[in-house]
Amino acid sequence: MALTLLGGNMSTPLVARATKSWYTKIKRPSWLPPNWLFAPVWVLLYCSMGYSACRVYERSGFALPIKTAAVHYALNVMWAPIFFGMKRLRLGHGVNVALVATLLRVIMLFEGVHPPSAYLLLPYLAWVTFATALSWSICSLNPTEGGYNNAMMEADILELQREAAKKAGL
Repeated sequence: MALTLLGGNMSTPLVARATKSWYTKIKRPSWLPPNWLFAPVWVLLYCSMGYSACRVYERSGFALPIKTAAVHYALNVMWAPIFFGMKRLRLGHGVNVALVATLLRVIMLFEGVHPPSAYLLLPYLAWVTFATALSWSICSLNPTEGGYNNAMMEADILELQREAAKKAGL
């Protein structure tokens, strides 16, 4: 469980910076949850992912269910740097879609080894599905044209404002 929490929290500084800067400037759907909700939800989900994987690992070792879960987890850890760090909204959405697909496979495989571990992942599936709809909405509201989107533009504007303030001695 500690490993899932550690990996999940690696991107926290990146997400915190973005949610206090360019992310507040882009168009977002009205049904976006408040920022404070994300951290406690993810802590619970990472704990359930870790516990579930431990139960399956105890029964099957490093077999296909755990290997598939590891691929899924790698995608999970990659999402925040892509979406918030690189500001690649469409690529981040693609990772969201892959997260849903791989999680469905993980749940099916875990059910064959230890059904309670599979069921423990259902809230995570609901959250990732919601996050995928959210990322689609953000992509739709902030289209990418020529490899450039509103997130990149807002980050560039903020950087230019910082540079101008520094040169003006503010």
